[in-house]
Amino acid sequence: FDGAWVGDSLLASPRPDAITTLAAVAARTKRINLGTSILIAALRHPVSQAYSLATLDLISKGRLILGLGFASSSPTHKLESSSIGVPNEQRFAHAAEGIEIMRALWSQDDVTYHGKHYALEGVTLLPKPVQRPGPELWVHGKGSDVALRRVARLGDGWMANMISADQFAVDWQKIRGFARDGGRDAQALT
Repeated sequence: FDGAWVGDSLLASPRPDAITTLAAVAARTKRINLGTSILIAALRHPVSQAYSLATLDLISKGRLILGLGFASSSPTHKLESSSIGVPNEQRFAHAAEGIEIMRALWSQDDVTYHGKHYALEGVTLLPKPVQRPGPELWVHGKGSDVALRRVARLGDGWMANMISADQFAVDWQKIRGFARDGGRDAQALT
């Protein structure tokens, strides 16, 4: 096997916590990649999430691949989001800021960040992850150019599910085009 992947949900799809589960797998394996498919990016504060994920990357000796997503507008996902104080319609903005904060905390010291949803002053996260500048972030997105642009802007790679091979090919070309338009190296995307 190349990897072990686990899903994430606080309330919408009952299952064990993804980060804890992968830590247990990391302690019992030596070479397979460990991934989240998908970790709902807006459900946890980015500082504590960055800390847990850096620890998991250390335990796994750099085998973590972070699949991040945004959940849906289903009633259970709305309940999940609102129960932690994030209105469902704001989940994309919370997640985008969270991704920026996690990347900064994994690669820098004395991080200062002032966004719409989060603010940090001089925060240093230790220990840092094994992978530098941090674990790869594969962003989930499908169904619209807005979602595919988000992948191109925020991700190191794309996590897609439940689409045909033909649609995958079309969307992959769009993502790479959006990445180029945003000044990113489209060839570097996974």
